[in-house]
Amino acid sequence: CALPIFDGQGTRYYYTVIHCDRHWKPTQELSQFDYLHGYNEGEIRDYEISSGTYQPYLHYSITIPNEDVKWSISGNYILVVYEQGYENDPVITRRFMVTDTKVKITPNVVRPVVVSLQNTHQEVDFNIDIKQLNCSNPRMEFFCTLLQNGRWDTRIEDITPRTITGTFLDYN
Repeated sequence: CALPIFDGQGTRYYYTVIHCDRHWKPTQELSQFDYLHGYNEGEIRDYEISSGTYQPYLHYSITIPNEDVKWSISGNYILVVYEQGYENDPVITRRFMVTDTKVKITPNVVRPVVVSLQNTHQEVDFNIDIKQLNCSNPRMEFFCTLLQNGRWDTRIEDITPRTITGTFLDYN
């Protein structure tokens, strides 16, 4: 996509928020009315003009939720920023998650069992207590993803529990 020219003149940027499934694809079963309160897009009006720099620029910023866009359900979301009139050519996209604390997660970081990895890797074991949820088949309803330092390119996803005891899921 074409990036704006750093001329310090400014460009009108807009944003929208899209609800996604666990694989970061837009959720087909939901319309924006199902997951957003307010408008489905907004204009980015908060910016700062550079001062004392060799190259003039504008620094845009946005805080969500805000008076225009608020989500009504938890889940995975993508923020899409685009230039006015170019909705299908985003300038930037960013993933974020809205959480609703209904489960208790107990993590445990330990040395790996594999001796050759003990000085370079970590093992993350965790337990999830789902007693506050109405869940009939946890193996089909829970999908865990681990991120290392917030990096999606090194994620481990679709981790299944080793054992399930009542409302207690054990991941090792």
